[in-house]
Amino acid sequence: MSWTESIVRAFFVAFGISEVISNTHHLLQGDVNKIANSARKQHGEIPIELADKHFVYKASIMLIFGVAFLVAGLMMYMNKSFSHGSAITVMSSFGFYGVVQGIIYRKSWKSILAAGVYNLPLIIYLIYS
Repeated sequence: MSWTESIVRAFFVAFGISEVISNTHHLLQGDVNKIANSARKQHGEIPIELADKHFVYKASIMLIFGVAFLVAGLMMYMNKSFSHGSAITVMSSFGFYGVVQGIIYRKSWKSILAAGVYNLPLIIYLIYS
């Protein structure tokens, strides 16, 4: 396994764990208002003045991506191999979500910048693989 594959695998697990923990924390706050207030602090790339439900959706989607990254990374560790297909699928989906978010919230420069950040892991992976 190359050093790039080892780094990607470790990134998947670390990023997945951080997203699962932070977004589970948000979603366990109770009612929609408390969830939104908690999520607004982390998810500042979408306009802060949006209705609470947007932040609940955002936390839910990021939790799903956290699980996807974590599962893909753990499967690569357990199988003691690297799955390019899994890596590309998870990173492409995450990048696509970033682009969709950027289109939906295009009035916010932060959401457009976030689209680039969400695609950064895939771009780096493609350059170094």
